[in-house]
Amino acid sequence: MFSDALIRNLTRAVHEDPETRLATRHATFSSLLEFGPHTLLVKAREGDVKFIASPTTDEPWDFSVRGSAEAFRHLREAP
Repeated sequence: MFSDALIRNLTRAVHEDPETRLATRHATFSSLLEFGPHTLLVKAREGDVKFIASPTTDEPWDFSVRGSAEAFRHLREAP
């Protein structure tokens, strides 16, 4: 599952990266990321990016991406 620490690290990395901030400053989207049984919703709205672990069906998304459980393991091990 996506831990609070992982969510904090993703949020910090996105907000501190100038290229990501530039790329998302006019973007508005919601993307569901699925890694095996784990789900993460990424919501971007004009530069504000939020991550929601295990979103409910009440949270709509524009598109989704599926990855393997092994891909999730690699994501968790990333610095």
